[in-house]
Amino acid sequence: DMSPLNDLEIDAPLSPKTTVVNVGSDPPGSLIFDPETVTIKSGDTVSWVNVDGIPHDVVFKTVPEGADAEALSHKQLWSTIGESANSTFTVPGEYDYYCSPHLGAGMIGKIIVEEDSRRLRKLLDDATEIVEDVASDLLPNTTTTNSTGPEVDMSPLNDLEIDAPLSPNTTVVNVG
Repeated sequence: DMSPLNDLEIDAPLSPKTTVVNVGSDPPGSLIFDPETVTIKSGDTVSWVNVDGIPHDVVFKTVPEGADAEALSHKQLWSTIGESANSTFTVPGEYDYYCSPHLGAGMIGKIIVEEDSRRLRKLLDDATEIVEDVASDLLPNTTTTNSTGPEVDMSPLNDLEIDAPLSPNTTVVNVG
């Protein structure tokens, strides 16, 4: 009976984070993204916040295959202090962007998106717990070696294969 696997919450997000990038400088004068380079996990969001009241935008020049530069870009200029634009990144890789009015002044930025191994660890921990519960139900006479339950051979989990990139919304698991 594999019905306990129905309780495995693969799609549950694991604390996505928001990273703030200041656009411009306070006091005004430096045409920068601060920090210029940020490293985030897949599923996290970047929020660009205007801090100098000068018109800015965020336009992606290069993105990894599978990412949509147009959808991630914020081409409408915003010039009010505190005004912001947000994008969530689900495809691992490097993203290069710029401020179109200030590209000539070198106003560029980079986002490095890493695969979120926290999702895989949680998935494996949840699967292990379910397999242990099923095994203890199926093998009630197994010798107990500690107070937490019977000793169960977990080596079949070594064959667990993840066939899809880990994203906040999709994971496919094959147990073979």
